[in-house]
Amino acid sequence: MIKTMLLWIVKALFSKAIFAFILFLSAGTMKWIMAWLFIAIFLLFDIATAIVVAPRHPDLLDERTKLGQNVKSWDKILLRIVAAYGPFTVWIISGWQFRFGWQPEIPFIWQWTAAGFTALGFAIVTWSMAANAFFTTTVRLQPERGQTVASSGPYHHIRHPGYLGAILFNLATPVMLGSSWGFIPAVLVAAGYILRTYLEDQTLQAELSGYEEYTRKTRYRLFPYVW
Repeated sequence: MIKTMLLWIVKALFSKAIFAFILFLSAGTMKWIMAWLFIAIFLLFDIATAIVVAPRHPDLLDERTKLGQNVKSWDKILLRIVAAYGPFTVWIISGWQFRFGWQPEIPFIWQWTAAGFTALGFAIVTWSMAANAFFTTTVRLQPERGQTVASSGPYHHIRHPGYLGAILFNLATPVMLGSSWGFIPAVLVAAGYILRTYLEDQTLQAELSGYEEYTRKTRYRLFPYVW
């Protein structure tokens, strides 16, 4: 377990170095406080994930680094949009706005407020991973791991809390970085997560034993009292 945690943290450090490179190259400077804060929050999320999740689900962190088998064909496309192309576009545009001073500006107090929502989004994702031993990166059934329905923790309230957390931090990120223009691709990322929620929910109802019964107890997919 310690080896898995350390490997996860090393990979997190490497990935955050890449993210920092994208942000600061786009901005043309490293003198960007909110970008440093964003990287710090993201890194703390990864460290917290290792500390909280590994003891509960020793194989989950390793599982999340693999694509796995039987990945749904539509998710191979959606995953790239919501987890790579979309966020990278947000960061690049945010860097450009910081660099060239595009209008409209976002008030500094809004940026700090958005930083709180960014951290909250990451926290919801971590909580969801701790409550669900089958919280893999891709949408696929996991019979080889004896997949069952997760219904505790945040799953008691909504069926896809991890996606809610991801939508929250993706929408908050450009505001935190002071980018009004970066909010446009962030909305598209959020729309991608909503579509992914719908498709995954349909998949689980059709293929995972006990999930349809779970939907009758936990009515809302993503937004409490809405949908």
